[in-house]
Amino acid sequence: MEIRAIDRDIRARGHRHDSDIITYDTVAADATLATRFGLTPGVPLCHFVCLHREEDIPVQIEDRWVNLAAAPNFARQDFKDITAAAWLLANAPYSDAQHLIEAIAADNKTAKLLDIAYGAPCLVLHRRTWFHGTPITVAKFTHPGESYQLGGHFAPQHPSDG
Repeated sequence: MEIRAIDRDIRARGHRHDSDIITYDTVAADATLATRFGLTPGVPLCHFVCLHREEDIPVQIEDRWVNLAAAPNFARQDFKDITAAAWLLANAPYSDAQHLIEAIAADNKTAKLLDIAYGAPCLVLHRRTWFHGTPITVAKFTHPGESYQLGGHFAPQHPSDG
């Protein structure tokens, strides 16, 4: 799966993207966060939570932690004219990524943000990125299950004759 910025996907469909930043804080990593990143507790991380909408309909909750050692200018952006994903793709490129996809039932907070019923199905994409071994991000993207799908086109890196 490739990593793309949601605003670009929405605009490619000819639709309007807008978003609201819910959380945007710099914190010292506690033991749990440090373990998720493979770093030492106390390193500075930026926590960024944003609600993305397509044509005024909530389509994604982005809950992202960014290693400021890998992307030091992330915490200085206003993200009014660019999404966090687009900024990271341009300024903190990744060499490796890990995806985990799960289905969940919306809790109260998720249901309220996505304007769906409590317990409604959601599709969640968990992503971690690295640049040659240095962790960049740990992120969770939550989508309403009834209106979102994941797909991709894959080709072998080393085609065989068999």
